[in-house]
Amino acid sequence: MTTPSFLTVIVEIEPLLLRVLEQNMTEEEVFGAFSQLMLFCRAYSLFCRDNRLMILGYTSLGVHFLYPKIEGNASPDFIPSLPELQDVVFEGLRDVLEQWRGHFGQHGGKSLLSMALSQALATSNRLQMQLGVQARVLSIHFNRNPSQYNQNYNSVMNCIFSAQKMKIIIDALVMSTFDSNLMQVSVVYDVNCRLRSPVTDVLPLNDVHSKRVTYPKACT
Repeated sequence: MTTPSFLTVIVEIEPLLLRVLEQNMTEEEVFGAFSQLMLFCRAYSLFCRDNRLMILGYTSLGVHFLYPKIEGNASPDFIPSLPELQDVVFEGLRDVLEQWRGHFGQHGGKSLLSMALSQALATSNRLQMQLGVQARVLSIHFNRNPSQYNQNYNSVMNCIFSAQKMKIIIDALVMSTFDSNLMQVSVVYDVNCRLRSPVTDVLPLNDVHSKRVTYPKACT
């Protein structure tokens, strides 16, 4: 019998939103980048009917719930509803985009990856204890400015320490040709981390063109 799991997908959505605000691309074109992600989430949901899902998007301005939709003080059960999954995620993206329109020109600050990881781990740990599910986290981010992430190194490392203690698995897909602090930490702390060059049309979730990143132990 398959053990139910709780998957948190963390996506850096700032590059996609900037394409709408700075390059006059339509929302439909940019949100189309989530097509493979939505396919992946549907497949995950069908694998076990008791699987649970949460999707977080983060920017330099904050961490945002994309799925499930949080309404009032109600506590969601995180069990995906396949017919409305994509609609809820896209509605969340539009809400974030509207918030961004009022702060245009203030973007590009410190990465909030560690904040998103902390939120994911807190929820994952709670559900592991309450429901006995196996929790794991998938982080997808763009390493466009190496210094932006290097200054976040310690906080990301603390999150990985916490994940180890909670027995929560972290997978990372880094869309970059630059070195990443998350990849450096992964070698010592067994984070499943893959590097892929940036693409403009989709968020790839297969490993056909990915390579395993192997940093020497001395990198830390």
